[in-house]
Amino acid sequence: MADTENEARPRATWRKLGRDACWVSILLLALVELAAIQLVRLTVAPPEDWQRAAAFVRENHRVQDAISAAPEWADPTLRLVLGDLISLGDAGRSDLAAFERLWALSIRGKRPAEAPAQRPDLVRTFGRVRVSRWDLGPSPVLYDLVEKVRSAEVSLLKGGREQACPFRRGSAGGGGGLGKGVVAPADRFVCDARDRWLFVAPVVLEDLELRPRRCVWQHPRGPDPVRIRFNNVPLGQQLVLYGGLYYEHERRLQGAPVTAEVFVRGRSAGRMVHRDGEGWKRIVIPLHAVGSRGEVRIEVSTPRPARRGFCWAATVRGPEERQRP
Repeated sequence: MADTENEARPRATWRKLGRDACWVSILLLALVELAAIQLVRLTVAPPEDWQRAAAFVRENHRVQDAISAAPEWADPTLRLVLGDLISLGDAGRSDLAAFERLWALSIRGKRPAEAPAQRPDLVRTFGRVRVSRWDLGPSPVLYDLVEKVRSAEVSLLKGGREQACPFRRGSAGGGGGLGKGVVAPADRFVCDARDRWLFVAPVVLEDLELRPRRCVWQHPRGPDPVRIRFNNVPLGQQLVLYGGLYYEHERRLQGAPVTAEVFVRGRSAGRMVHRDGEGWKRIVIPLHAVGSRGEVRIEVSTPRPARRGFCWAATVRGPEERQRP
């Protein structure tokens, strides 16, 4: 009997130590969580700091000002306090060429990736939110093709013959949401009513990095291109073309390459060949035509059109292109 009692005591002791260790672990976990919460409170900017920073920007904002948040994940808060000053074009910009100043609302010492390398021209601090402004100088953009789409002409080429794509107002769009592609605007050039995706119009596209891009949707139909023509365009030093695919179409890395060829005054001036995995791509086409005007045409084609939601943004710039940030 004594031997049984002697054997039971160590087991009971170990059970008690196990229970005590469990309670100590729970207590330590609670303390760690409380410390983490306190750390978050000490580093997160309160809403009133954002509001005061936004009020300062709003008071000094100009038409050709861009606004950014740093780090990027703070962008929803920026939209909450200054969203009325950020247009679709501003939110989906490819670069800063169209703007003359850049404002940044930042926290935790971050700065926007698109900001110039030099120090900001103005800095103000509102609690934990820092407001910085860079003066970029006059914009070199002479003509924004995305903004001028309604004045363009759109057509399909079939065996060398043009088939006009009529412009329709207020027609049912569709799209939007997971797996449904971009939102088709109510006003757009419709090339084939049987194919919902075969239209041309400005949209907001999510690129391969899930960044919003304000661009012209021009899904190719096949080897025969979809064509958009702009007449009497002021020509400058160069044409800067960005292009990419809707992220759901590109991320599988299985689609055919897409070619966007630019014609100026009827002659091929340059082309972008976009392959899956390249994301939002940029090319520069020299024009050397400052002070003159002419036709600009963009033709988009592909060997296999399945899931080739191509979108582009282009501007004519000159006479001198300032350095990119």
